[in-house]
Amino acid sequence: MKELCKTVAFAVIIFFTSGAYSANKEVLKVPKSRSVFDISHVFHIQLMMNALERSGDYPILPRLEETFEMSMGRAEQELKSGGKLDIYWLGASKANTKGLRAIHYPTTKGLIGYRKFLINKASKAKLDKVQSTEMLSQLTACQGSHWPDTRILGQASLPVVTSTDYETLFKLLDRGRCDYFPRGYHDVLGELETRQGLYPNLMQYDRIMLHYPYAVYFYTSVENEALARSMEKGLERMFRSGDMERFMQLHPLTSDIFPLSDESATLILKIDNHDLPDESEPNNAMFWLQPSDFNFNN
Repeated sequence: MKELCKTVAFAVIIFFTSGAYSANKEVLKVPKSRSVFDISHVFHIQLMMNALERSGDYPILPRLEETFEMSMGRAEQELKSGGKLDIYWLGASKANTKGLRAIHYPTTKGLIGYRKFLINKASKAKLDKVQSTEMLSQLTACQGSHWPDTRILGQASLPVVTSTDYETLFKLLDRGRCDYFPRGYHDVLGELETRQGLYPNLMQYDRIMLHYPYAVYFYTSVENEALARSMEKGLERMFRSGDMERFMQLHPLTSDIFPLSDESATLILKIDNHDLPDESEPNNAMFWLQPSDFNFNN
């Protein structure tokens, strides 16, 4: 709950110091948060509004309308139809790029592709024996049904149990339906702290890190080109000025991981991501964190 309070405080600071907001003019529709614990939702809302302000295209920033909670699969469909969503952030994939207008700026500089594990305590002894991706394939991961990660792990022959509901994944792990839940480098500690009272069988496991080039992008419908271009302009300015990294260093979702840890003693298991959009440039250090930032070789 401490992290949740920090997030609320941060939200108040951002929303009352970042430009003027429209009372009833342009409206941007986004989904409701998928969980009361979902700090990532607040992060992306605030990043989006900062990018729109930095674009210079919005003297008065749009008012946000949260529609309803939805799975990522449903969000993709709503974006395509343009009915209940104007913009959303999704795991980058070639499938999304075909049907939606992607804004190819990684929202956490690709940090989400560096995966720490939440595990069921009963699985620790098995994970302690893992020395390779092949050995990890003897265990089962939890992932979202519509997340690109599920395909990425499947292509690497890593078994996965899925759910369309985000919170259910923690329940499945707690009940031993899976052995580990790969989470973004910045996600794992906060997710555990906010749920310890609910799921006592969970723990953070730091000996292994799974790495694949991956990012979250903002998406709009293909018809909403003006919004997409404004987002691109604003994000480009944030990245090139260093404001994107400063935003990450201040936000409760990502602030705790700075300065980045030396992971030279961590077992790094690297897998390919054949689903990464062709427009992505994971080797571009301006926009993506690099393995060298964690002191391990790619």
